[in-house]
Amino acid sequence: MSGADGLIVTLPLGGDEALHWWRLDDGIITQRGQNEDVRDAAGLPSATPGERIMAIAPTELTFVNWLAFPDLKPRQAEGAARVEAARRGIGGADANHAATRALEDEDGTVLTATIAPAALSGGLAHLQAIGIDPDFVTPVGLLVQPGDEDDWLEAEIGGERFLRSSRQVLPAEDALVAAVAGDIRPVVLNDEEADAALEIAFSDPPLNLRQGRFAKRRRAQGMGKRQWQLIAITLALAVLATLLIALVTLAKYSFGADQQDAAALAQARTIVPEANDLESAERALDALLIGRGGGASFGASAAALFQAVQSAPDVTIQRVAYGPDGTLSATLAAPQPDQLNQVLVPLQTSMGYVITQAPHQGAEGGTVIDITVRAP
Repeated sequence: MSGADGLIVTLPLGGDEALHWWRLDDGIITQRGQNEDVRDAAGLPSATPGERIMAIAPTELTFVNWLAFPDLKPRQAEGAARVEAARRGIGGADANHAATRALEDEDGTVLTATIAPAALSGGLAHLQAIGIDPDFVTPVGLLVQPGDEDDWLEAEIGGERFLRSSRQVLPAEDALVAAVAGDIRPVVLNDEEADAALEIAFSDPPLNLRQGRFAKRRRAQGMGKRQWQLIAITLALAVLATLLIALVTLAKYSFGADQQDAAALAQARTIVPEANDLESAERALDALLIGRGGGASFGASAAALFQAVQSAPDVTIQRVAYGPDGTLSATLAAPQPDQLNQVLVPLQTSMGYVITQAPHQGAEGGTVIDITVRAP
């Protein structure tokens, strides 16, 4: 998204350090500073529509690597690289959060970065406490790109000095430079070149650490046409059934029972003409509700399911059905299994619904799960 407005800020390491920040208007840096209260200093008192926020993570927190999976499709290669990058990180898979991005111009090559989950969650919590919720968190070493495979760049961005080659990102320590670069003298970026690199990365971040459980929650999107149709049918039929039951009750307790029973039956026959008495009318109405995918229990279960799905990023509903035994069934899909848990856990713990689940692999990657939902 070129020409974006917004903010770049350094990811906090902990404590109340003053953060480096850059404000961009139409994709160009117009202000910069180093303050604790970034939003007020940058003149951004509150989030605005279309504003983009990128946080940059220091080299000491992240490990960047390039992994090759030439026999896999891009999405499959990203999944495999995510597992392998986390495994290679210090402490193993359980101690690392990995983010990946398949490179379009290179067959099977995936850009990866790992960070300790506590460092990422702590930095995000610090920013959110001062009113900043980044859309992207990008390792600082990926903000610049050498022009040639054999080149080394040295840059300083946000108080962070680092080295970058085509396949390595390192802290700019003299001993490390001598050991890795050898006789090659790094090209040092000046301030104008560093600003240009920031502006390019802001328009198209090379990698986002906010993936998986750290993905930014999106605002709930409106329900689809099919979902609204299901709810509309359910509500209409539920109201109709309620009115008919009310007529029966009124007939029995307020007026002459026989005469009003006949009136209620006549009213019911306008919908279920085959009914011979009130009992058969009630059974026919129930069958009609179920046959059209509705019913009182369906309305409550479906509303709870849609509410849970709307609050979970990247989870989609592929199928919804309602059985004659009162069970709502659905098929959900998401890129990661833990994203599906963001739907299932609230349904069971907060709302009290009884859930059964049968997960399986999607045709194009990701996780698909068949569930049933029953009212408590």
